[in-house]
Amino acid sequence: EDETHCLARNALHHIDHFAEIWAPLCTGKCLVIVDDKYCKDPQALTNVMENHNIKRFLGLPALIDAILDELMKKNQTISNEKVSLWISTGEPLTIAIAQKFFKHFTKNQKLVNFYGCTETTGDCAFFTIESKEHLEQLEEIPIGRPISNTFIYVLNEASDEMGEIFVSGGLVAQYYIHD
Repeated sequence: EDETHCLARNALHHIDHFAEIWAPLCTGKCLVIVDDKYCKDPQALTNVMENHNIKRFLGLPALIDAILDELMKKNQTISNEKVSLWISTGEPLTIAIAQKFFKHFTKNQKLVNFYGCTETTGDCAFFTIESKEHLEQLEEIPIGRPISNTFIYVLNEASDEMGEIFVSGGLVAQYYIHD
């Protein structure tokens, strides 16, 4: 409700970012699209976030890590404490990055791990880490719960084997159905 601007990073050439573009616009928000150069300059990116009062950030764990390194290097507490929702997607979120996140942020920020696979049209599961104390209970960051209209199964031959993830529901790309 209190968001006025949303941020999209270099979104115009990635089909996966369809919702990242249209969800804010369909709800009457302004969309700030930043070029790749901002993703290579964490300080410039955080300045854009501050200037536009961005309240959520979606990015690769490596980019979140780079932003945290930049902030720690400059010993900034970042007025980006306004950014209360940090979403990690595109590659596995590590415990080390999550620990660094909660070492830096201590005031009501949440870190969410999104999971998606090639067969889906986007992220299909999420796991929210609420606090440093919550993180301390984890050995690794899980993929979490499926989003609405999606089911996730872990299938294996025997109970002592690591399983394979199967996704079903509305997010499965059409060309995977019946294959």
